[in-house]
Amino acid sequence: MNTLRNISGFVIVAASIAITGCTGGGNKPKEDDGHKATDTLVTGKAFVSDPESGLVKEQSVEFSFSGRVVDGMPEEGTATYPNGDVYKGKLANVAREDSFATLTLHNGDRYEGSFYNNMYKEGTYTLKTGEQFRGTFSNNRPYNGTWSDARGRTSIEVVNGINHTKQ
Repeated sequence: MNTLRNISGFVIVAASIAITGCTGGGNKPKEDDGHKATDTLVTGKAFVSDPESGLVKEQSVEFSFSGRVVDGMPEEGTATYPNGDVYKGKLANVAREDSFATLTLHNGDRYEGSFYNNMYKEGTYTLKTGEQFRGTFSNNRPYNGTWSDARGRTSIEVVNGINHTKQ
């Protein structure tokens, strides 16, 4: 089981928004009208980790957004990134921030759980092979919890970011 993986995706640090199409009541989105945006394009700087090297670099990124927009900012819906990652949940100032959301990565991995300031907080990260980490994260890396194989057998405990093989 390969348990030391870079499981971080895009981290948006600044963004500007251009709404290219909107449906809903009135010209300006209101918090109480359930304004739904379609074909919204969000552009900003992001820190992106290279899955091969693990290096993190800053680059400009655009992603499409479909969902609720309040005061011109995406609030809740689906964000699709250029590499194929798809986030479903709430956003706060364009950052992923939700008590329960889903991020499906282009490589087949999937995270379900809470996000805070674009970071995994607590949840389940499932590799495309079926292996899973359940627990808390620090800087998008497993911090406290357990890794289990595709059959659900726990093989590694993670305590304060350090892997401990179960006997």
